[in-house]
Amino acid sequence: FWSTLPHMVKLALALPALCSTPIPLLRAGSARSVNLTALQCASLLANAFFCTFPAAAAREQSGRFPSFNFVGLFEADEGVDRSPRA
Repeated sequence: FWSTLPHMVKLALALPALCSTPIPLLRAGSARSVNLTALQCASLLANAFFCTFPAAAAREQSGRFPSFNFVGLFEADEGVDRSPRA
């Protein structure tokens, strides 16, 4: 925790420097591609983990793209049995 989380924070904060131009949203069937470095991917995932991307931004721009944040992973599902298994 004490080494991983601070590193993730640094990665998340580095996103503007690592991705100086907006990453295009690709639609199914398009003939475009996006190339990202491992560091850019790590920064994007760190931001998704911290839920820093506005949920409405992708929908406004595209109309159909889902949120990139990990908020769904952090939400509790009350219908799931979370008791320890024997």
